[in-house]
Amino acid sequence: MSMNGLKYICLACIIPFLPSCIQEEHTGDAGDDGRVTVSLTFTTRTEEGADEGMESDEGNNENLIRTVRVYVFDGSDGSLTGYHHADLSDKNVTEKSFNIRLGFSRHTIPADGHTCLFYAIANEGSAEGLKSLPAAVYDSETGRYVWTDDKEITQRELLELTFSGLPESKLTEGDPAAKDETGKKYSSSILPMAVKQEVVITKETENLTLPLRRSVGKMELYFAKGGIGEGDLYIGRGVYLYNIPTKGYLFPQDAPALESSEIAHRESDKGDTSDSPYQKNGLPILRCGFEDTPSNPDEIAQLHINKITRRWNNKAPDDNTDGKKEYQWLPGKAVYLFANPYKSDKNVASGVEGDGYYMKILHHSHENSDTGADKEESHMDYVTLPAVKPNMFVKVFLVIPLDGYTATRTWWKVGDWTEVENPGISFD
Repeated sequence: MSMNGLKYICLACIIPFLPSCIQEEHTGDAGDDGRVTVSLTFTTRTEEGADEGMESDEGNNENLIRTVRVYVFDGSDGSLTGYHHADLSDKNVTEKSFNIRLGFSRHTIPADGHTCLFYAIANEGSAEGLKSLPAAVYDSETGRYVWTDDKEITQRELLELTFSGLPESKLTEGDPAAKDETGKKYSSSILPMAVKQEVVITKETENLTLPLRRSVGKMELYFAKGGIGEGDLYIGRGVYLYNIPTKGYLFPQDAPALESSEIAHRESDKGDTSDSPYQKNGLPILRCGFEDTPSNPDEIAQLHINKITRRWNNKAPDDNTDGKKEYQWLPGKAVYLFANPYKSDKNVASGVEGDGYYMKILHHSHENSDTGADKEESHMDYVTLPAVKPNMFVKVFLVIPLDGYTATRTWWKVGDWTEVENPGISFD
């Protein structure tokens, strides 16, 4: 999946100010009409590496901006000095200009500048459960902004905005009822994004850039079969995700505060669902082919789904690893995640301890000589994930041995989502 290209929106910020007792030099040469124009650019990608043989961003919804809402607050008294909302949902936006007027209580810009705090929100409709956000209008008589419908919002309330539903990749090819993910194709989703930035506006200010950051993280899973001998490997009983927060913050925070009660999908003996008797309250990433222990050939055949055909090349992933060449991407879609600042640890006795994300992977294999239901028992692996921050991209590489006895090899490939295809990466 391409992660390069530049997506942005340009705003011309019109800043009026009126004569006052401040020295004339403080108002500067703002023009005969007493206004200063600032070009404001929102970015979601970096341009670095865009022409190095990378795929284009065409069809990558994760980079699109469909709606933008901007609040600007005065750094001295906290009053609202600017507001704008733009609905661009009828087009795939890569560049758009519009005007936003800033009205200061002092009606002028001092020579050393005036501090403004910009809060920008993109694609708020993709943040399910987000409360309705207020609007404001410019009062030309007072030169100030007035909240509408008796609703307003403070800077603190903006930073504390949360949403309860995650975007999902959309199936574009394949049977939605089929449990086998082989051959299915998905499109990425429009994602909520936000940025807060403090800016000193001066009479010379002409251009500003605000880097939007996605309010969610992203995970992709890659599989290969390993071990000695030949045979078939199936992820036929599913992959399940645990310790999923019940909310995410719209404005990304490095360490969001989460109470124990705000983490759902905890593994529990009382949490079995009809999808699999082994999942114990996990969220299915891959579904189970048969919901019970198979006892006849027809039931066994239902577990022969999500077949892994890629053979491990005996090399650990590195910065040059293209997961889609060396490994099998399954399911072939992005899995979007709320930020979770915790990391769980494996425990030989209890499985996994902690509040961080982890997965349970249920699989079975056939060596060429294997036949019969007694060879269909599922093997299980626990895979812990790193602490997930907003705007983080986690690729998980798994090498599962055919014999089911030697350990599954696991690597993380973690990078900031604002980078290009091979960002600054760490492995664990």
